[in-house]
Amino acid sequence: MLAVARRAVGGALSRVRQLTLERDPVLLLGRMGRWRWPWLVVGLALTAAVFLQLSIFAGAFEDTATARGMIGDDISQSVFPIDPAQPATFVLLVLTSLPFLLAALPAVVLVHGQSWRRVLSWGAGFQWRQFFRTAGALLALGIVGAGAGYIVEPQQYQFPARSTFFLFWALLALGVVFVQSFGEEVLFRGYLVRWVGAVLPFRIPVTAAVIAVFVAGHLGNEDVRRDIALNILYFVVVEAISYALLFRTQNLAASAGLHWMNNVMALMAPSLPGQPTALAVMIYTDPVYAAGGSRLLDVFTHTAGGIGLAALLTLLLWRRSPFYIEKAPVPVPAIVPAIANAGGKPGAAASEAR
Repeated sequence: MLAVARRAVGGALSRVRQLTLERDPVLLLGRMGRWRWPWLVVGLALTAAVFLQLSIFAGAFEDTATARGMIGDDISQSVFPIDPAQPATFVLLVLTSLPFLLAALPAVVLVHGQSWRRVLSWGAGFQWRQFFRTAGALLALGIVGAGAGYIVEPQQYQFPARSTFFLFWALLALGVVFVQSFGEEVLFRGYLVRWVGAVLPFRIPVTAAVIAVFVAGHLGNEDVRRDIALNILYFVVVEAISYALLFRTQNLAASAGLHWMNNVMALMAPSLPGQPTALAVMIYTDPVYAAGGSRLLDVFTHTAGGIGLAALLTLLLWRRSPFYIEKAPVPVPAIVPAIANAGGKPGAAASEAR
């Protein structure tokens, strides 16, 4: 038993060392078109400029809508600033999401000389089947978890009464949250990882740096701040799983499905202080947080979290699971230089590979 454990630990450490120090074959696929350091710097600068301009436009809309009483003064402090009582907030969330969705596309086309579709995958186009499978897996686990929680402590759950028009607003919210979550996917996993990774093709350092930037951008969220150490811990773990799916599929779809469903559940089944309740169909009030405590050292919280993460990985990686995510073929190292030398023409690389 001890020998088996040693081999497992040794294998894991060897894999980590490989992903940290050796050039990653998936990231090397990004070496198409204009990918080298000077182009990356120009691309990042253009992306930042476009992001800033789109953000200024969104801010101007918010200021105007607030001045006219279309949006409340405190709406920008919400994790998801959408409220059916203030229809303009749906427009605001779309506008504040556009910098993430669109900022990198001019750089991809004008600076790197690639199709904007390159942000969606390293190979085939966006795989909607993978998107819906990961979203479905997380939804299934959420329903099971909520059901189990209700059996144990039904007094902590509320089910608000909703009007006839709630379904309309809920469906609209699903679309708006998709724009919000998909925008972040495009900027961080679609652009930064792909083009920074082309220059520095080392998987763990690159993904760790992008995760750090992404998590830092969420530290101001009220729900994250409430139990910040615990939330950062699980935030990073979920991000690691999302990046594992990205490299497994070489496609943005699987991680985007997880991201979207996670945000939908936070919107419609809030369970943390600070999460919005305007569109909630179920609200869980955590007794520990209600008393001002923390769950960082709570054994039950980590046990439940570990079981949930293990169940999610099982649903996604078990071949017989209806939510199984197929692994894309590992790039052949000999083909990677051919792609780069072919000037980013997949046809030329394919001919050389054959």
